[in-house]
Amino acid sequence: MKNLHLRFIAIILGLGIIVSGTISVLIFFQYHGYVYSSVHDTLKNTGKLIESQMPILGEVDYIRQEGLKNLKRI
Repeated sequence: MKNLHLRFIAIILGLGIIVSGTISVLIFFQYHGYVYSSVHDTLKNTGKLIESQMPILGEVDYIRQEGLKNLKRI
């Protein structure tokens, strides 16, 4: 009788793990595109905000790129 209880508990536990894993995978695929686009939009808007508040950063990047081009020529 004790062996039967252990089997029952093991089966229920195994089914629970399988069901929760399946649900996790389905949720991941359902919200993956939303999270990716949300992060992309947030980073893009943050970049625009930084450029509008600190325009010197854009100039520093331009100067750095020009310096790297000049180094490649030498």
